[in-house]
Amino acid sequence: MKPDAPAPPDDMKLTQDFPVIDKGVIRVFPDVLPDDWGLVLDDGREIFLRNLAQHRTYAGLLCGMPCEPEYDVRRAISQARDWDRDFHPRPAIIPAPILRGIKPAPTEQHPKFPIGPRPWAHLPVITSFGIFGSTPRPGANGSFASALVIWWQGHFGVPADPGVLAALRALRWNDHVEEWDP
Repeated sequence: MKPDAPAPPDDMKLTQDFPVIDKGVIRVFPDVLPDDWGLVLDDGREIFLRNLAQHRTYAGLLCGMPCEPEYDVRRAISQARDWDRDFHPRPAIIPAPILRGIKPAPTEQHPKFPIGPRPWAHLPVITSFGIFGSTPRPGANGSFASALVIWWQGHFGVPADPGVLAALRALRWNDHVEEWDP
């Protein structure tokens, strides 16, 4: 085991060897979630994605098959609440397509321990947590409104899957929103 490296001095610039890319004059910072990514809901309210966290749904699965999707949904809810620090107590969960199939029996088997075909089921490969903001509903006390939404998709990045976008548009916003003042 290597001994711990000494901490760099406080006056040392840690980014001095990083390449510099001059983007010129731009409206928003590059490589950052666009501030204007939004969607109009079926009820006419416009929502904007304010914060996004994503991870691989089955990251850390070392061997075997994924558990039943119900377990992974419950785990995602717990992780989203931890990430959000429980600010939004009623997260919206966008239903995901559950992929199902049968793993065939191996062609070569041990005579004492035969293995038959096994069913499997899993969620899409990326779990996403997003905080969406909007204006408050009419007659509400707060200045802003936001909701935590959990969904699954096949890629990293903002929602682009037609099924996810349709489910977001149909979201019953008032059932999940928290209204607040800055």
